[in-house]
Amino acid sequence: MILKRQIVIFLGFLSVFLIGATLLSFALSADRVEGHHRHLAHEMGLTFFKQLVLTRLWNALHNGVYVPVTDLIAPTRIWTARFATW
Repeated sequence: MILKRQIVIFLGFLSVFLIGATLLSFALSADRVEGHHRHLAHEMGLTFFKQLVLTRLWNALHNGVYVPVTDLIAPTRIWTARFATW
């Protein structure tokens, strides 16, 4: 009877330990996944920004492809002067 009770107590402690270890593992994994999501969102935003900059640069270097160049509308001089060495 005492051995049976000791086995039940041991299994109870073992179950609590395993559940605790599982929850700790889940919490650490969830934190790591959230960090990866933040990093991915940052990289996607940075890539999108760089693509916009390159598109505007290309457009400026080609004398305004989408808008006709007139006396009132001229290419951006800042872009053409800054990246003339490309």
